[in-house]
Amino acid sequence: MLSDRLATLAQRALIHEAASSPKPGLVTSIDRGAHHDMDFGSFVASALALGRFFKQAATIGTKLHSEPPEECLEALRFAGREAESSMEEATGGVNTHRGAIFSMGLAVAAVSRTVALGEVPHGEAVAKAAGSFVAGIVERELTPLLLRHEEPLSAGERLFVHMGIDGIRGEAERGFPSALVALSRLRAYPDPLSSPAMCDALLSVVASGNDTNVLSRGGGEKMAYLAEAAEEALRLGCMNTSEGRRKVAAMERYCLDNWVSPGGSADMLALAVFLVLVEREWLIYPTVSPCTP
Repeated sequence: MLSDRLATLAQRALIHEAASSPKPGLVTSIDRGAHHDMDFGSFVASALALGRFFKQAATIGTKLHSEPPEECLEALRFAGREAESSMEEATGGVNTHRGAIFSMGLAVAAVSRTVALGEVPHGEAVAKAAGSFVAGIVERELTPLLLRHEEPLSAGERLFVHMGIDGIRGEAERGFPSALVALSRLRAYPDPLSSPAMCDALLSVVASGNDTNVLSRGGGEKMAYLAEAAEEALRLGCMNTSEGRRKVAAMERYCLDNWVSPGGSADMLALAVFLVLVEREWLIYPTVSPCTP
């Protein structure tokens, strides 16, 4: 069944992302990064627990494919609340994948809707469909906070009120441009799931300077440093050159010393990996040139 196939691909994407190394400040298969409450095992347990949710998301996308796209959002959110409970039960209350539940849920539903409409689920089409589910979400859910922000706010809502950062809602509404940047990086490698490819893709997102986890935990100054460092690492060849590897290692030390972790960028990397896996599943082979070391 399509729902089973997509659920498996989504789980694989989450596990691939968690396992990949190096990822400055983030959990990998060999260390905890700048985290004391989670490790690779936490991410695997969480990914496995989310299988039922991803199947639901795929079913929602198929069943509602002939309805206006915004009809999917409420159904996905209802399922997503149950998914968060499953995640917390699997991890002992640790938030490993709350952001990914939102973004990956939209993407899974977008693939199934795209397929049900008889279209090819390449990455750009899927991202566009996912964005259509949440059209207007920033205006509906974030803009009103500017007038009544005395209410308790989440970390992402505080960033919008104080810095104008629209976070994952804005990213989704725009059709996940950060994930598409990461996808283009992955496609440029003969093995898009290799460590060099994954590191390159992650840093391409960090370089945008909008990671809400870093901004929440470290502020604008630390985000600016990491964005500049990511750009420099990419310019130097990332994991494909000795200079690039040294720059990535310096970023890792900085994240650990300052206890910051680009978790928002990791969510976009996981989403890009999912899109790669979807394109492989549907035998879509983008025209790319191998990355030059």
